[in-house]
Amino acid sequence: MEDEESKANQMTVTKLILAADHYATVCPAIARHYMDQAEEIKLKIGTAASPRTQICEFCKTIWRPGNHRILLIPRMQLTKSIRKILKRQKCGNKIGKLKERLLSLYLDGRNRQVIICSVCKKRTKILAAVRPSTQAVTKETGKQQKIRNKGLRNQKDLAKSTKKKGNSERSAKQVFGAKKSLIDGFREKFGLQPLKKK
Repeated sequence: MEDEESKANQMTVTKLILAADHYATVCPAIARHYMDQAEEIKLKIGTAASPRTQICEFCKTIWRPGNHRILLIPRMQLTKSIRKILKRQKCGNKIGKLKERLLSLYLDGRNRQVIICSVCKKRTKILAAVRPSTQAVTKETGKQQKIRNKGLRNQKDLAKSTKKKGNSERSAKQVFGAKKSLIDGFREKFGLQPLKKK
């Protein structure tokens, strides 16, 4: 009996979301109403709420071009005040809540995306991805880093530099093979198909 109810609720949620998606551009007020109902049913069932990247968490507006603005807040830089806070923390002194928050934002090292809804004028903050640390460098990326540091930006510069040393074709193939294996590694990590060999 409960299984049938949960299936019926899932179907209702799906229908409400599809209807809201259809009415998002035609009549945003109806779309907000349908999304609000869908979110209430999701809470009752216990399923995950819609992601904040798709709807406004306050008024349930579906993001469409023209009904929101996106700002990108860069990660915090090391300032004089943050240096002082870091020194106090190393010494073992107590830090206030505001200073703790500043320190956590700096140590997190993320950009933040802010979506401003044009309906309710509220801001939705979304954390961006963290940049990988420079310590976790594999052998392939280490080779690429050396090439980049020398200012070799394209194939012509690479060919010129390797001709001086000899065996230009072999070393160029090694570098571009390493680059391709690095790209394939990233594609695997994010669940994408590896690049096809020509």
